[in-house]
Order: sequence, then structure tokens, then C-alpha cells
Amino acid sequence: MYLTMEKAIIIKLYREMLLIRKFEEMIQTLVRNKELHMPVHLSIWQEAISVWLCANLNNHDYVFWNHRSHGHYLAKWGNINKLVAEIFGKETWCSKWIWGSMHINDMKAGVIGTSSIVWWTIAFAAGTALASSLSKKPNISVCFFWDGAMDEWIIYETINFSVLKKLPILFVCENNLYATHVPINKHLSNTHISDLVSGFHITSYTIDWNNAIEVYVKTKEIIDNVRKGKWPVFIEFQTYRINGHVTVWTDFDALWRRGEEISLWKAKCPILQLKTKIVDENILKQNVLNKIDQEIEIIIDKALGYAKRHKSINKKKLERLVFSQ
Repeated sequence: MYLTMEKAIIIKLYREMLLIRKFEEMIQTLVRNKELHMPVHLSIWQEAISVWLCANLNNHDYVFWNHRSHGHYLAKWGNINKLVAEIFGKETWCSKWIWGSMHINDMKAGVIGTSSIVWWTIAFAAGTALASSLSKKPNISVCFFWDGAMDEWIIYETINFSVLKKLPILFVCENNLYATHVPINKHLSNTHISDLVSGFHITSYTIDWNNAIEVYVKTKEIIDNVRKGKWPVFIEFQTYRINGHVTVWTDFDALWRRGEEISLWKAKCPILQLKTKIVDENILKQNVLNKIDQEIEIIIDKALGYAKRHKSINKKKLERLVFSQ
């Protein structure tokens, strides 16, 4: 399957996955070194979902995420310099608000909003899908959320509404097996998430995020069908969150997870597996991949420098953004 795709696409998307990984590792280091003083939610090891799905979207499609959204923003062609500026609270931010790490907004990239509230964006995505439907526009809406959102009523009401109105919307559940610190089998009686929505007569799929090419090929087919048929679809991606729920600290060998579990999933790293395939199938040589690593490091360093050399937002301007007089 790898060789049936254009090599340029595989290389491009490999670079994007690597950029997200190294970006979040940079954020991780800054927090640990106390250069950043804020909670951050990292999507390390889940990069394949956002990158390979968003590769099949266009600039006019609407995308919504929750608090673990750095990678999703970059996957939807967001500006990395402005994202770092956003996190540092600088005037050159992407959202034009002091929202920080969990609340990214960039209309130019089609990123309507992210939120720290798990279910917040689900109904909003249906709203943009309804607007597209009423205006006869070809846009689709994509809403990303996690398995914890399946405990909330809003997901079921929104799916029901979307099916009734035949809306062009894609519901994407990134099932990383933990809702904050709670294992999925402790908060859902049926852990086959795609089964939970079948009663609404919505087409649903379960896809292993582990195979990045499968994610790309399958989501391309699904997105094309949503766009043409104007009908909602639900996808469950089975994935895993390596880091703890918040900031950079892990939560294994404590109350929730064991180190053996982390090691098992680390062996399934989607970037490492794709990199191995690229070399094994002679798409690129190892020395070229090493050069890509270096290029990504330079991009990350420049983005950090961009943020640090710009001014922080002043108090009066902040008050004007937050309060209305």
C-alpha cells in the first residue's frame, strides 16, 4: 500500500507528524524547566490521527478540537510561529486572544475553536455543518473529541440531530483508553465506542491509528463520501496517550497506569513505524531522514525565537480583550 501512494505525500505527512512530535517535546521541556507556567495537554503518540485525516480536508472545512490541540492545529496548516506566540502570551498570537495552550482559534486555518470543556465543541461543529447545508456550500465540519466525551449527553443529541438533518459532519473519537485518569472500562459499560452510536443509524468505523497509511486512505474515502453525500459519519480511532492527562508528568506506577503498559504502547509509535517502512521500502534513505530531523529542529528553534523576541500583551490591551465597557 505504501508504494501505491505518491512518495511526496508520504514524505510530506511524515514531516508533519515529526514536526508535531518535536514541537510538543519542546513544550514539554519548557514546562519542566519552568520557562512556561501553564497547564498543557500533549498528544504525543497520537499524531497520525490529526495529520493523516487533515491531509484530506481543505481550507474551507471547519475543524473543532478540545484541550489537547497543538498537533491538530498544526495538522490543519496552522502557523507554528503564531502558535508558540499564543502559548507565551505574545502579541503575535494566532487566536488574537490570551487563551493559551487549551484554546486555539485561527479562522484562516479553518480552526473555529478548541476548549478545555470536553464536549463543548461537539454541538458547535453541528452548527457549522448546518450552516454549510443551508447555504449549499461544499464544506464539511470535523469534530475531534476523546472517549471521555462519550459519557456526555451532548454527543448523542448532536449525532441524532445531524442524522435527522443529514448534515455534512464527521465525528472523530480519539479513544486513548483514559478519561483523565479513569480507564475506559471503568466509565463505559460498552468499551466498543463505535457500537454506542449505532442506534442513531449513523455510519460508523473503527480504525487503528497505528497504521498511518490506513488512516490516510480510509479517511480520504470517508471524507469524500461525507462531502458528496452530505451525511454524518462517526469514526473511532483506537490510540493511546503516552503522557499524563495534564502538563508533562506521567501518571503510571501511581494509582492509574503501570510502566509495563506504557512500554507496550511505546513500541507501537506511529512515527517510528512509518519511518521504518520508509526505509524498508526504499522511499528515502536513512541519511535523508536524518536531514529531515535536523530541518524540523531548525523550524522549532526559529518558532521559539519568534515568540521570545516579540512583546507580551500589555495589561490594558488584555483588559479590553476580556472585558466589554
